[in-house]
Amino acid sequence: MNRRKKKKPIIAGVEAFPGENSYPGKINGSKDANIYVKKSEEIKEKNIVMDIEEREKILGYAVETFLKEGFYKTTMDEIAARLHMSKKTIYKYFPSKEELVREVMKTHMHLTMKKIKSHVNHQSNAVEKLFDIFTIVGENILKVNEKMIMDLQFYSPGIWKEVDDFRARQITANFSRIFEQGKAEDYFLNIKTEIILSVFVASIRAIVNPDYAVNSGVSLKEAFMAIIEILMNGILNEKGKKIFNKLKNGVTK
Repeated sequence: MNRRKKKKPIIAGVEAFPGENSYPGKINGSKDANIYVKKSEEIKEKNIVMDIEEREKILGYAVETFLKEGFYKTTMDEIAARLHMSKKTIYKYFPSKEELVREVMKTHMHLTMKKIKSHVNHQSNAVEKLFDIFTIVGENILKVNEKMIMDLQFYSPGIWKEVDDFRARQITANFSRIFEQGKAEDYFLNIKTEIILSVFVASIRAIVNPDYAVNSGVSLKEAFMAIIEILMNGILNEKGKKIFNKLKNGVTK
């Protein structure tokens, strides 16, 4: 006697696992199928959130460590040990140490540019905007230890070029608006914006340089403050200088 082979149950187009009819939580009908799909989606969402949190934990630690100490002497083993996770987990999100360094610098630069754009769009005069943005740029430069700058330039010149190009593009885009506003408000001298931008970008590139730090004997902070003083006094008229001097001395309007 030939027994007909029992077919595996099919639910909503999905073949059920063998033996699942005896499972207490079996899928039986469209209602249970919807519950199964919903729970699957919830699990996926939970895993995505966990992945994001894990990635941010790694990146957060790398940002804090690399900017203060540089990255060349910090190994992936050390990062894994500090975070109590395996190297495999780190490589899941960052395939290489270079990619981790790249994401560290992207994060740092994008956070800085977000602050700058909020000041560019603020309802204040051009002198105040420029002073505030110079302060942000200065803080940005000082957060990056000279070891990190040297590591980037010597061991990851490609990433350093990406950072330098990004910074130059953002300075050009955001500062141009402020310079034009300052001229319209009659606080700035009538100097071509392109010339001012070229001078500022060249000045930043000159001081954010390992050779400068080693040979000049001048700190980054001191050098940047001098750049602000020279540039502001070089582009502002007398009306603009009065506002600048008040801001410099901590006096608001």
